[in-house]
Amino acid sequence: MILDFPDNLNSSQSIMPEKQTKDWHSELKFLHYFPKNKCFGKEEQEITRNIKNIEMHYKQKVQEMVSQILTDEQGTLNIIPKKANIDLKRAIQPKLDKLKKKTERAIVDILNERFFKKEVDKKEEVIEPQTLNIVEPIKDNINVYDKEIEIDDDDYEDDYETL
Repeated sequence: MILDFPDNLNSSQSIMPEKQTKDWHSELKFLHYFPKNKCFGKEEQEITRNIKNIEMHYKQKVQEMVSQILTDEQGTLNIIPKKANIDLKRAIQPKLDKLKKKTERAIVDILNERFFKKEVDKKEEVIEPQTLNIVEPIKDNINVYDKEIEIDDDDYEDDYETL
C-alpha cells in the first residue's frame, strides 16, 4: 500500500489523505503465503484449482505437440541412409585400396618364397627323407617371422599428406 505524501510537508493538508482511510484489510493480498484462516481458505482452494487446470492444459498441449512431431518425423526417417558409415567409407576408400594392393603383393611374395623353399626342400629330401619331415613344419613357422619387409617411403608419405 503506497501512501501519498503531500508536496509540501508544512502545508495544512493531513498526512493521510481521505482516499486511504479505507479499510486496509479489504486490499490485503498474499502473494506467496497462504494463511490458515478460514476466510482465506476459499481463495486458496480457488488458486489450487486454477493451478491444476493450468497444469492439465499444458500437459495436453505437450502431448499434442509430441504426437505431431512424431508423425512429422516418420516421413523424414526414410530419408536417412541405412548404413551410418557410408560417408566414412567413401572418404577412406582410396587408402583402403592402397592397403589392399600392398597386402596382396606381400601375400604373393610370401607364397613365392614358400613355393621355392619347398622345391629346394624336395631336392634335399632325396638325400635325407626322415629328418626333413620332422624339421619342415618348424622351418615354415620360423621363416615367416624372419622375413624382412621392405617398406616404400613414397606410399607412406602420401598417406600422411592426406591426413
